[in-house]
Amino acid sequence: MKTILDDIYEISLEKLVDEDVFLNCHVLPMRVDKHNKIVSDATRNSIKIVFNSVVGYVLLPEVVQIGMNFKYKDDFVLSQVVDSKAISFFGFDKYFPNDEIRHITIRTSHCFLNVFVDNFPEILE
Repeated sequence: MKTILDDIYEISLEKLVDEDVFLNCHVLPMRVDKHNKIVSDATRNSIKIVFNSVVGYVLLPEVVQIGMNFKYKDDFVLSQVVDSKAISFFGFDKYFPNDEIRHITIRTSHCFLNVFVDNFPEILE
């Protein structure tokens, strides 16, 4: 899913706010400084990603996410996992067995946020 997040060098997960069926994810834009280190981009505000109808979510370290060998719909920062076996593995299919649950992944600097939702998120800058 092409979003404004793809125009940023990298993002860092600032905070997650779990509000029953809503999940608010705040990410900070990152950039490369003059010493070639990745740092927070002080010229940009945090970006809020709002997930509605959240069934559940799992925050995984990068190495674990890669080891799970998920197949993604595209190569963007915010991407849908294709044919996600994780939905049933984590038991999320039990909550909404007849609805289509989507497995969305956000790639941040050191972790992957996997969100299981009924619809796609809204991004607010």
